[in-house]
Amino acid sequence: MASGTVVLDVPAIRSSCEAAFACASVWEAERLREALVGHVRLLLPEVEVLAQQMSGDTQRTAYHVIAWARDLLASDPPAGSARAVRIHDLAVVCRALLTLHEDPRLIEDARPAASGVTGQVLYVLVLMFLLGALGCGVARS
Repeated sequence: MASGTVVLDVPAIRSSCEAAFACASVWEAERLREALVGHVRLLLPEVEVLAQQMSGDTQRTAYHVIAWARDLLASDPPAGSARAVRIHDLAVVCRALLTLHEDPRLIEDARPAASGVTGQVLYVLVLMFLLGALGCGVARS
């Protein structure tokens, strides 16, 4: 925990994210949106503090996730089919914030020792997995 003041219900956060990835109903999407926004609002200030202590690729990744989270919180939820994409985006950001919060060294520690093109490809795949983008099948617009 970054500041020691926020108590997170990690299983509830993970459950909300997983439910968002499988969401099929409008009612459920609205309920999940509210839960995910609440989770992101709790995690965001904690990760902002942690990001200042990071360096290199880890810090750049954290700042990217923070900027995306701020953008999602600042914009109004779209209508229609775009709403499902927004719910998915909130879940991806929420899961990435949680990962950074739980162990900000995780991304740096997961960087493969391999060099060259193979090492770079593996590193990108690890980052994509941690951000929840691998295999999601939903493109951000």
